[in-house]
Amino acid sequence: MYSFSNNLDSGHSDSQLDPSGVGKHLVEIQSELTAYIGSLLGAPSDLGDVVQEVNLFAWERREEYQADTNFRAWAFRIAYFKVLSHRRDLARGKKFVFNDQLLVELAEDTQKVPDGEVAELAVVLKSCLKKLQPNHRLLVEQHYLKGVSLIKIATRTKRKPTSVYKSISRIRALVRECVEKTLKAKSPKP
Repeated sequence: MYSFSNNLDSGHSDSQLDPSGVGKHLVEIQSELTAYIGSLLGAPSDLGDVVQEVNLFAWERREEYQADTNFRAWAFRIAYFKVLSHRRDLARGKKFVFNDQLLVELAEDTQKVPDGEVAELAVVLKSCLKKLQPNHRLLVEQHYLKGVSLIKIATRTKRKPTSVYKSISRIRALVRECVEKTLKAKSPKP
């Protein structure tokens, strides 16, 4: 996988090249940034490309970063828009993408997570999704990964739309509960 730190090995550590410290900051948050992008993409095969695009864009726009502001928020905002751009490209190619509502919710939720916990949250979420019953996991994949509307799912499964909506709501609650319990179990006891 591409990492921004690969570009820093060229012998140019001069502060004149990067007075804002963007390169240093990118290296420091690379694993969090990668986890954040992965949580928004839904397509692990594209992760390396999008991470590379984000790193390159941030580097090219390093003069725009104000050193006294939150670098993580700045980089994550770039990542959010790069993921949107990537999704548009995928949609043109008819590949599967998260629906827009889920992408916005994931981006907002991830921004609320304290520094250093994004990667852990992504791992926990993936683990909780794997614990779902196969039919529940299929429903989540259809709706959130492939963007199939609840009405279309209801038609395909010969169920009422309200029944599908209730199922999705219950599944989301199960996943949220699993994530919260897992994170609570991992957190240090007072």
